Amino acid sequence: MVREETPTVLAVGRLVEKKGFGVLIDAMSVLLHRGMRARAWIVGDGPERGRLERRIDELGLGSTVQLLGPVAQDRLIELFDRAHLLAQPCIVAADGDQDGIPTVILEAMAVGLPVVTTPLSGIPEAVQDGATGLHVPCGDAGALADAIRRLIADDALAARLAAEARRAVEERFDLGNSARELVQLFRWSAHDAWRPPENGS
Repeated sequence: MVREETPTVLAVGRLVEKKGFGVLIDAMSVLLHRGMRARAWIVGDGPERGRLERRIDELGLGSTVQLLGPVAQDRLIELFDRAHLLAQPCIVAADGDQDGIPTVILEAMAVGLPVVTTPLSGIPEAVQDGATGLHVPCGDAGALADAIRRLIADDALAARLAAEARRAVEERFDLGNSARELVQLFRWSAHDAWRPPENGS
């Protein structure tokens, strides 16, 4: 990895409420007021862009948080290499909408980028708190700021979580393993389908 000199937080996804990017912006403000030099790159586009831009302006974070818009896959890989961690502070939207397991979390884990996220929906299946990443409570900008600061300040912790995350992805989300599990499920399903009825009819 060729990391940025300034500690850099990456976030990726459609700019919609459930992604929690507003929480990340607030967390970056907390870090700034604590005297920590860091910045955030938010990749993606969507209906929340205007609201996020206004929040960045309100908090005076124009030089701290950048909305990069949509980027090509090769550019995203470059950003993975340059960032210090991925933050995906997912929340439950006002209409009840929430993420399952955002693909970007698995991508970050696969390339060895430490992840901070929330324990919503299926996310804990991939990111286990303290083992393959860090969890923070949904909507808690202070806790998110603490987790970001912790990973940036503790290289050994960041490296351990990243290594364990990559191993977990290789073992649990590997395409070959998934294909083998699917074949087994088909076999079980076929076996059940062909089992004679209990009444012999």
